[in-house]
Amino acid sequence: MTITYNSDVASSTFIGFTKLCLRWKGSIWKSVWRELAVWCLAYGLLSFVYRLYLTDSQRVIFEDIAAFCNRYSDYIPLTFMLGFFVTIVVGRWWEVFNQIGWIDNPALSIAVHVQGSNQHTRILRRNCIRYLVLTQAMIFRDVCAPVRRRFPTEDTLVAAGFMSENEKKVLDGIVSPHQKYWIPMHWAMALLKQAAEDGHIANDWCLVDVLDRLREFRTSLGSLLCYDWVPVPMAYTQVVYLAVRTYFFISLMGRQYILTDKRDLTVESPIDLYVPILTIIQFVFFVGWMKVAEALLNPLGDDDDDFECNYILDRNLQLGFTLVDDACSVIPTQEKDTFWDDTFPEPLYSAATAALPMNPLVGSAIDISVPRKADSVMVHRREASSYDQDDGSSFRTDRDDGSRSSIRLPIGRVLNRNSSERGSSQMGDIIKRRFMRIANGATLESGDDSKTHSPVNLSRKSSNSSVVKDINASLSNVTADSTEVDEHKQHHNVDVLPPIEEKDENVMSVKRFE
Repeated sequence: MTITYNSDVASSTFIGFTKLCLRWKGSIWKSVWRELAVWCLAYGLLSFVYRLYLTDSQRVIFEDIAAFCNRYSDYIPLTFMLGFFVTIVVGRWWEVFNQIGWIDNPALSIAVHVQGSNQHTRILRRNCIRYLVLTQAMIFRDVCAPVRRRFPTEDTLVAAGFMSENEKKVLDGIVSPHQKYWIPMHWAMALLKQAAEDGHIANDWCLVDVLDRLREFRTSLGSLLCYDWVPVPMAYTQVVYLAVRTYFFISLMGRQYILTDKRDLTVESPIDLYVPILTIIQFVFFVGWMKVAEALLNPLGDDDDDFECNYILDRNLQLGFTLVDDACSVIPTQEKDTFWDDTFPEPLYSAATAALPMNPLVGSAIDISVPRKADSVMVHRREASSYDQDDGSSFRTDRDDGSRSSIRLPIGRVLNRNSSERGSSQMGDIIKRRFMRIANGATLESGDDSKTHSPVNLSRKSSNSSVVKDINASLSNVTADSTEVDEHKQHHNVDVLPPIEEKDENVMSVKRFE
């Protein structure tokens, strides 16, 4: 069965969750009370014997065993093992539920695409739904214990109405070494193909759509069979089960109260508690955690939180028949809706909910203060990454106003020095592009004559159109010193620009940093 408590926690209140902890069905108390009772009884017997019946020498042995168990019980990684195991089991449990199989989509497709109101068409639609549910019932019989008890034989499926006597004869007449889950599904697909040939399905696209819905239903049931066939590895389940039980078995001795104060034992407690309250709380939490995993490991059984497979079969059959027969092609008369004349319709609320606050869908950055449109200045983006390399190809410019700006040229942009003229032309193109940005309002951070240069920092300044003219004038006088270029090439193992000499003091000069 499935224990539902969502209505009790619709609002997160202290009283609501406190009342939830007092429920019995599906609770942690129902899961652990037997194991807890056995553990408390065993603990009490050991404590009783230790306090009243052991001699002094026997008490020493008992205390040594208790100290040993208390010291080494933490060697069992209980939290890690349980957490990982429960995570796997809960994920598997939810996937099994998603593959349980629901008739809604196939029934809707059949009701829409298989047209006709005569008796033959009605029988065809209803039989398609019944064959789908029959496939589900045959699979549930083999994987779910409550369904198996409901339908112990195939004759009971006939008696329940999922299959007729004639269909059972056909089913028994097909010889197969494997289970015959596929036969009713084949019948349903064959009926739809026949409906298409008789003209009850509009076209091939509609036939493909309804067949896809049937394949999805069958695929879900096939996945359910696979989950039942391949469980969580048994060794891992055994390890976690034994780890939890072994830990608390060791705790029977490790959590005992030691009477003596003459020996230096790690198990000593400052308070003589006849009832180990903290250990009991720990037992409830860890064993309850393990019980959750044990219940969810196979959700097709009889536990409190297992799935209602018998109800799902009944629901699918009833809903499927309603969709393809009673409600098929039943469409209400079309008329104008209540909000026909409203640009922004406002549905009504009950008096109890009309005054409740509402948080609409609004972006989280909408309240951030930004400059007014009149104060915003839009400019082109400037890339600073190309100035970050320090290869020695840095140049300094002397401007007309006495200020100095530096520009650094990346090695990758200047290669293949076949002649001084070609190298000068490449270098000139690069400097033109760099200083066009300066002329448009972006200047470079003033450089120094040091060998190591920081990355270029672009800042806003007023545009200076005369800079471009001065650069063009200076570029015509640039020459190359091949000897210096060869030395630099040998030092850096790359092709670089030749040095640029100063030409005219009246215009901006371009000089290389060394």
